[in-house]
Amino acid sequence: MKLAALALAALLSVSGAAGMPAAANPVIPAEVTTALADNLDYRPLANIANQTWQNNLETRISLRNNATAVTGAATNGVRVSGNTISITAPGIYRISGTLANGQLVVNSNRAGLVRLILDNANVTSRNGSALAITNAETVALVIASGSTNSLVDAQTYAVTGSGAPNSTLDSTADLVISGTGRLNITGNANRGINARAGLVINGPRLQVTAADDAIRGQNYVVIVGGNLNLTAADDGIVSNADLAADGAPTQGYVAILNGNITISAADDAITAETEVIVANGQLDITRSYEGIEGSNILIAGGVIDIKSEDDGINAAHDVLRRLGITISGGTITIDAEGDGLDANGVLQQTGGSVVIHGSTSNRQSSMDANRPIMLDGGTLFALGSAGMIDNPSADSAQDWLIFVLDRTVPAGSQLEIRDPNGRRVAALTSEKGATAVTYSAPRLPRSGTYTLTANRQVVGSATLNQPVQRRR
Repeated sequence: MKLAALALAALLSVSGAAGMPAAANPVIPAEVTTALADNLDYRPLANIANQTWQNNLETRISLRNNATAVTGAATNGVRVSGNTISITAPGIYRISGTLANGQLVVNSNRAGLVRLILDNANVTSRNGSALAITNAETVALVIASGSTNSLVDAQTYAVTGSGAPNSTLDSTADLVISGTGRLNITGNANRGINARAGLVINGPRLQVTAADDAIRGQNYVVIVGGNLNLTAADDGIVSNADLAADGAPTQGYVAILNGNITISAADDAITAETEVIVANGQLDITRSYEGIEGSNILIAGGVIDIKSEDDGINAAHDVLRRLGITISGGTITIDAEGDGLDANGVLQQTGGSVVIHGSTSNRQSSMDANRPIMLDGGTLFALGSAGMIDNPSADSAQDWLIFVLDRTVPAGSQLEIRDPNGRRVAALTSEKGATAVTYSAPRLPRSGTYTLTANRQVVGSATLNQPVQRRR
């Protein structure tokens, strides 16, 4: 199903009942609506997070080692076998208590929503997943307000093989996680969350530490809101479904619509087979090999801080035939040992603020693109090496400057750009050494020579829209 262009932000709300709706839905920029228009529609799943329900419809599961009790509306939908608690039918299940060595299983072959409310529930498994959703149409996992919950899996799994649950929270069904409580997930064997269909997160305080990826949603990962703290020995957030057939909605995408997200990842912080879209929120990537990677990347808003061992933002694996990076809004700071922005296709900025502290290596560049770099709006202050510098396009709608410095300015230098009249137009403290600076902003004076100073000493000069040669 394709998204209706003007209805993307209007998520369904069900009122007049008890229960816990998710956080307020964010405002979606128009360009994000357009970008998502051909993608697999996440909204039916996201709508569930806004629904409420009558408390008297809940079935209560009180976890206790070898003595779990079930009471309430639909006790026949729960099967207790030692410390394995199986939910076998749609319904609303409030779960509390502790299993020191047990497992929650959802195995419902009937159509309908399974809603699990974690309300101070703590489950540790010594032989598999803590929560395994092996069969259900759709599952809503609600983290109750004021509660603290934990899911911990085994280091080795008793049952392995193709299709077997292999992560702490493992789901074959579409999964939406909402509520405002805390959920701590420890992935000792593999991923923290492994959603083998779609995944929407809206509202909770979620902490995930994983031996592999922190969060995977095969068809998509959409974060509508919440506070996420992710530590991963592989990727932080990943969606890796193969591209669908021609004419079918695109899957394998990651969209961040709002929220506060901190990621420390040994590999990519965020990676998608197809698109990565950031509309709003705060994203702090404290460690990564590459910060954000996808085929087509759109950043329309938010505050984004990226530290990467290689490229900060990388448009790669051109499965969509529109490889590139577009920045239309937001405040972006990149500290990269590779390219700051590596488009491998189109690189366009139409708005927002971008600061790049690029590599000192002559084999890397603050910006790299296989097609013309279009600076059509916003502000850009990019530091890096002169060895692989790329000139912006002369067809850019906005003026730009490139300074190739007469010496390397060291980290900690106070950089200032002054216009032909001697007025300061920009200032920045360098976080690394640099031999080249690219700058663009609206309404730059169009005649004369600009100067760049480092600690009040002139280190370079430039005129508007004047290309430069790479210098090693």
